[in-house]
Amino acid sequence: MDPSYSFEYKSADSERSEDADSSGVVVGSYKYKTPGGNDIEVRYRAGADTGFVVENMDELTAALESVADEAPLVKTSSEIDNVIIEVPTPLSGAPPQPDVLYAAPAEELETSYGVPAQELDTLYGAPAPLPSYEPEVLPAPSVISSKTAPAGMMMMDPSYNFAYSEEDSEREENADSNGVVKGQYSYTNAEGNVISVRYKAGADIGFVVENEEELNQAVRKATDDGAIVAAARRAETNQAAGSEVSDSYAQPQADPLPIAAPDALYGAPSAPEADFSLPLPSYAEPSQPDTLYGAPSENLPTQDAPPAMVMDASFNFQVSESDHSFQESADQAGERTGSYSYINPDGDSIEVRYRAGRDGFVILNPEEVLPIAPIA
Repeated sequence: MDPSYSFEYKSADSERSEDADSSGVVVGSYKYKTPGGNDIEVRYRAGADTGFVVENMDELTAALESVADEAPLVKTSSEIDNVIIEVPTPLSGAPPQPDVLYAAPAEELETSYGVPAQELDTLYGAPAPLPSYEPEVLPAPSVISSKTAPAGMMMMDPSYNFAYSEEDSEREENADSNGVVKGQYSYTNAEGNVISVRYKAGADIGFVVENEEELNQAVRKATDDGAIVAAARRAETNQAAGSEVSDSYAQPQADPLPIAAPDALYGAPSAPEADFSLPLPSYAEPSQPDTLYGAPSENLPTQDAPPAMVMDASFNFQVSESDHSFQESADQAGERTGSYSYINPDGDSIEVRYRAGRDGFVILNPEEVLPIAPIA
């Protein structure tokens, strides 16, 4: 299954974008404005091998330190004095309008909303003065979470959530304030099998599939169902192809062998035509020959027998390479003459000339190639 996705959004004071490839590696960024109006941007990547990693940690740490002491944007007392509150005209039968809003004592208030005349030193009624501190400068860690952030340091909230659903797939994912991601996605294959993956990811655990056993069973079932469908399609294709073959198919008859012998065989001279009008020989018990070795008797009638077919056994070939060679030729009777050469371990070229036939294999230059016995 392909876990890739992409999404982004943008508002007046924040924005975010994120992409995941087919191997589950996530790359993204988000940006927001601090209460003092400064932009904070976080670029990150996450995956099974790396966990959640902030890629611009030095830039982010410097930006957070620079905005740690900034005061939030609030309205001053003069701006509050200029606020005009319009009170609607009472409806018929409504109780009389009070002299001041919210029934606060008129003589003790100088501004709207019951704000006391004395200006507070701090917002929201916090005691003044606040304790002073020096923000601790930390070495740049690979990951900063709300658990490890020092006191007084402003920590970005990496939490988010999104979801989408289509006809054959759906996905949802959320992350908490510590950057721990949980989600699931599912899709339906061509055979109607639903494959669902539930996972979690974080800096301490990487990318973990939570329903691995269930996922393996679903993938195995989808594979088996796909094989069954493919086999059924092949069977239908073969059946359709077989129905087109005619039932009246007859095996073709082979051409009859030629009765006449070829004119020549391997270049041998053609034999004279045989006289087939002669009577066939008798298979009766042969008579005792008058002479040894079945030589014809003087009393037998003589006739001209057809000459026997003579085969031409001659050939000729030659092979030559950089370190060896071989050549051989034969006459019509099959008597061979040839030679071969090679390079011995000492680097000398050795050539052997030979003859082979009725007399066996004979080396023609033994004094050049055969070892010589030492002289006693």
